[in-house]
This record gives sequence, C-alpha cells and structure tokens, in this order.
Amino acid sequence: MNLSNTSNNLYNNNKWITNLSNIYNTNLGNVGIGTNNPINKLHIIGNISIEGNIIPIINSNFNLGSSDYKWKDLF
Repeated sequence: MNLSNTSNNLYNNNKWITNLSNIYNTNLGNVGIGTNNPINKLHIIGNISIEGNIIPIINSNFNLGSSDYKWKDLF
C-alpha cells in the first residue's frame, strides 16, 4: 500500500497515520488480514512469520491460547 497515493481509499478516510518510518491505524475497531470480518483486535487468517521476539508490554504473566484453543506444539 502506497500511503502517499491520495487516490487510495484507505488513506483518504484518515484511518492511517504516518510518523517518520512508522505507520499506524486510528481505527477503534478490529483489524483483519485475510478476513473481512475480524473478531479480535488483530485477526489474521494465514501463516505468520516473525523474526525476533514477541515481548509483552508489561512485566507480567500471559497465557498462550485458552482452555478451548491450545497450542499443538511448543518447541
């Protein structure tokens, strides 16, 4: 997505903000990648590749999954 292209509808609706090399969305609802109906703050359909660590913002304990949806394997 080229945010400098003002003909882009996503850019024109003022939901996307750029600050130097950062981009963020001011949408107060959910964001979906690969779905038109996201049910969580970030809902992704497909694989996710991450280089680096996933680090919680606060120093606390967090769950991976839930009692209904558990991770198959953790290595």
